[in-house]
Amino acid sequence: MKLLIGENHSCFDMYTLQGLMAAGMCIVRASSGVELMQKLQRDRFDVVVLESGDLGGMTSRDIFLGVRSAGLQVPVLFLYNEAQRPPLPAPVPGTDQLCCPISLSVLLSHLQTLEKGLPTPATDQHFRLADLDVDLDRHCASRAGCPLSLTEQEFRLLALLIRHQGRPVSLAAIGLALQDTSPDSAPERLELAIRQLREKVDEAHKVHLIHSTPDRGYVLEVS
Repeated sequence: MKLLIGENHSCFDMYTLQGLMAAGMCIVRASSGVELMQKLQRDRFDVVVLESGDLGGMTSRDIFLGVRSAGLQVPVLFLYNEAQRPPLPAPVPGTDQLCCPISLSVLLSHLQTLEKGLPTPATDQHFRLADLDVDLDRHCASRAGCPLSLTEQEFRLLALLIRHQGRPVSLAAIGLALQDTSPDSAPERLELAIRQLREKVDEAHKVHLIHSTPDRGYVLEVS
């Protein structure tokens, strides 16, 4: 099994890594979300393991959202310690969460289950919210039946928001999802991208769908 580990040394220690390698695991390590995404795009991994806490300025949840928004369906195991909350508040297909410390045998069991048990991704990639329609397969979107003329970056951002509609998406997750279309992920550049998308999606309509959430990012919902 080939593992990609996003680590900050909060759960993994050298003995655990040695135990995984002794069990036949091939381990590749990344210290930030950007590095992890780059490795995922270059190579194939059976499971991604994300330690909770700061990973190069991003949380493990931010990185997970970036991975899924890029269409990467690799299974993800979250590790967190007793002082932290689980990164995901509810179960998500293709993921698992473990509270550390844990034994090597328990960790191996969960990794093997994840590798074998990821369901096939749904083929329906059409999303609808109010009068907004987004078709990820056809790479098109419309509002009230009128096509939206979106750039590649704007469509990627809209896809991220609608996949997680009703849940705030942080600027860090947005920056990770857009890194291949906009290498400059400075907050002001991301805010500009969001503002441009909001103009195209909401400006001509009484009901706005893209909202800012103080200290949490942006959310797509009817409010």
